[in-house]
Amino acid sequence: METLGPSKKIKVVILVIFLVFLMSGIAFSSSWQWIGPARVHEMLSEGSGLWFVDLRSSAAFASGHIEGSVNIPAMELRFKKYPASKTVILVDDTLGQKTARETAGQLSQNGQERVYVLDGGIAAWELERYPVVKEKPLVRAVTKEELKWALANMVPLKIFDMRDASEREKGSIQGSQPVEGKDIPERLGNIRELLKKEAGTDIAKRLKKKTAVVLVFPETEDAAGLTEKMLRDVKADVRYLFGGYRTFAMDKMKQPRMSGSCPACPAQ
Repeated sequence: METLGPSKKIKVVILVIFLVFLMSGIAFSSSWQWIGPARVHEMLSEGSGLWFVDLRSSAAFASGHIEGSVNIPAMELRFKKYPASKTVILVDDTLGQKTARETAGQLSQNGQERVYVLDGGIAAWELERYPVVKEKPLVRAVTKEELKWALANMVPLKIFDMRDASEREKGSIQGSQPVEGKDIPERLGNIRELLKKEAGTDIAKRLKKKTAVVLVFPETEDAAGLTEKMLRDVKADVRYLFGGYRTFAMDKMKQPRMSGSCPACPAQ
């Protein structure tokens, strides 16, 4: 057998060190993954030993949740320890699954090896008609912070502006689409027909990733009541912006103007 010379030995040692470093990098770069509702439903039906964790508050969980999920609020879960190989599936109801994504990243950094986020969240689960436990129909609201985060992170959205033309002249949300109609009920009727048409029944459309729909109402309207009344049976993830456009734009409106000799003082 050929004996390796000093130079070849050095090369072999360097190669081994490189491979060990590379493998270590792969091991430590592992992160969370998306998982679809169908696969989770299948795993639960099989009795797989997994933790299906709802990250919302106890009050939100009590009002309605996915059958088979357990409630551990996000801030508590981040400090809990599980066997590293335990399969953990996270679900929440924020736009773009913001809370679940952030929590999944934290768990992965803490050494959890099998972390998944339910793609589409609770809304996607409901749209597939999988079992849920709830007291009443769930009308989803979106806070301004949630919507701004979703826009900044390019979460797929459809934003429909339900205000009239005079209100839209005061400002609008980036990427929003105005909805025509003489009043709110007529505009909601138009949205209803549009969403029903887009939903379709063929397999290709059903397999397409669900896109959340956000409605921007005038602040004086009963957004929750109108959404529930007009769109309860539409097969789409429909939400409304809590507080309307005025709340969304409030940050800009609150910025103080500078005056005269006191740059730090608001104008009188």
